[in-house]
Amino acid sequence: METTSTPPAAGQDASVEAQLKHLYALQCVDSKIDALVVLQGELPLEVKNLEQETADVSAQQDSVGEEIKDIEALILQEKGKINTSNALINKYKSQIDDVRNQHEHEALTKEIEFQILEIELSEKKINGYIAAVERKNEQKAEIAEKLAEKQRILQEKKGKLEEITNETQKEIEDLRSESDNRRQPIEKHLLAAYDRVRGSAHNGYAVALVQRGACGGCFHNLPPQRQVDIKLGKKIAVCEYCGRFIVSDSVCAAAEPPVTPDPAEE
Repeated sequence: METTSTPPAAGQDASVEAQLKHLYALQCVDSKIDALVVLQGELPLEVKNLEQETADVSAQQDSVGEEIKDIEALILQEKGKINTSNALINKYKSQIDDVRNQHEHEALTKEIEFQILEIELSEKKINGYIAAVERKNEQKAEIAEKLAEKQRILQEKKGKLEEITNETQKEIEDLRSESDNRRQPIEKHLLAAYDRVRGSAHNGYAVALVQRGACGGCFHNLPPQRQVDIKLGKKIAVCEYCGRFIVSDSVCAAAEPPVTPDPAEE
């Protein structure tokens, strides 16, 4: 598969060899950026996940706290019922001495017994609520301990990420600026192909050297005539298997070579 250059825009270098050199130089810079980003490792993702986990645990802690408040409100409610029942018992007891017949006496006695049962029921509920509060407090303490550990790890990871970022950020910014500059002389359709292949390649390489008669990106063998064409640098050569631009050592002699990519399974 071969492509030929279209007429370049103003300021672009028209020669195929120049376009190949520009692509290779761009790949060198972008590979350096990739290497610095890899240096951060999985820390950004770990920090993001830890932030979400910490937020979830904190929300759980708040939820348990609200549950405790609700139970404590029920305890106060039952205590209020007990106070009401005690007041009624005192009232009925004061009335029982002034009753005029047995029927009224029995009615007041039943009311007193009913209020005593209400008090016993409320006390039973209160004991259950107190036990529930104790369990919730234990749960809250466990969550608080878990949250503290999550926060400790999060701060540790953030510190490491910040340290690495501070060390590499300026260099990354400079390289990205250089990458933008190196894109300028490259024809738009070649840039589009470069970005497409680079985005799909697992190692970010869209430009590969010929290595032992094979594409240095996917390591599929190249026909002898293709190798000759690539060496002459008169045509834009693209690997039929992985889609990478293929360049020769002679075309890129003046440029800093990128790190040799790992075998890519396309």
